[in-house]
Amino acid sequence: GTESNAPAFNYGANVRGAVLVCALRGHAGVVADIDVNVDNALVATASGDGDVRVWGLKDGCPVAILRGHKDGANMVSWST
Repeated sequence: GTESNAPAFNYGANVRGAVLVCALRGHAGVVADIDVNVDNALVATASGDGDVRVWGLKDGCPVAILRGHKDGANMVSWST
């Protein structure tokens, strides 16, 4: 399939009172974990597809894709 048909991760969509900031599209598998950086500019996602992706929260554009996690990526965390 194409990336436009890939599952979307809607950051903040399931939190009571939250406003949908953007839909992050690109992972081919289930998103297992997310983490927002300290200044709320970037979000990192880990997926069963083996990718960790970094996204800009302002526009939802991908910043980086870290591939090759053999058994999928299940956690992600920003260093402080």
